[in-house]
Amino acid sequence: IVQQEIVAATHGRGIWSVHRDELAEGPLLAPGLQNITVANPNTHILKLRFSANSNYDSVNVVVNGNIVDRLGYVAAGSDTFGTYLTTPPEDILAQIIGFRGTSSALSTEKSGHIYSARETLTENFDDLQTTFFGDLNASSQSGFSTALLNSDHPYTNGQAAISYLGTPITIKTGASLSYRDVAIVEPGESGSVYGDAGFYDYVSVEGSSDGDTWTVLLDPYDCRFDAAWQSAYDNSGDGNESMFRDHLIDLTAFYNTDTNVHFRFKLFADANTNGWGWGIDDVTAANSVSAIEENGQTVKNLP
Repeated sequence: IVQQEIVAATHGRGIWSVHRDELAEGPLLAPGLQNITVANPNTHILKLRFSANSNYDSVNVVVNGNIVDRLGYVAAGSDTFGTYLTTPPEDILAQIIGFRGTSSALSTEKSGHIYSARETLTENFDDLQTTFFGDLNASSQSGFSTALLNSDHPYTNGQAAISYLGTPITIKTGASLSYRDVAIVEPGESGSVYGDAGFYDYVSVEGSSDGDTWTVLLDPYDCRFDAAWQSAYDNSGDGNESMFRDHLIDLTAFYNTDTNVHFRFKLFADANTNGWGWGIDDVTAANSVSAIEENGQTVKNLP
């Protein structure tokens, strides 16, 4: 029994949650506020997501000490959100307050920073300072002469490790995203590709113009992408800087000019085998006009 809910098992119809009014509602439990990720980079609206651990007559969303949103009744077990209109750049300190009758319960506070959009950006992690945040961390790693953005080594099975680039990028003519990496992650079955049941662990690069919906920008890959990565995985080896491989993504194939876009790097791991993990360096968002040739004349890149 949880609050006024009972778990009911049935033959052939699954497992259900049954609400019973006659059960005591129990103590008021605090909402569970999730970590702050990214706002919509174009409208600047930030969704503050939380889980309702009790029935709440109403909910207040508090940012930097001010009530910025109010919700009506929220049922226990619900996953929902309040909103806040950000004014980049700014620091955020958020909290959710659930009310029932004359009682209230406060979530833990969560902090974050909302960055202003830029047209160009380079993150090389050398000074360990970065606007990337999440499950990957800027750190020095054995086998590499400079710092990089690292997953755990080895990475953890059964979860997705995600790192967000806090700074949104404004798409201009010729916009691209480049990086180099070493990805020693479990290979899928021979011949399998992203989306197949036999495609196990993988890494991917994704973009979002609304902070909610994420588009895969490059076919996700595993250690089969490179022979040196595959050999390291097969021999339980670690990554090193000789294994760096370069990637370049044409952002104009996905987004219109003057759209602000957030990016994230994701390592997905199934529940089974793992490997050394993922190391990323020299992430660069650039905007330029590509060289074109017309009537035998070359037009050079513009800054």
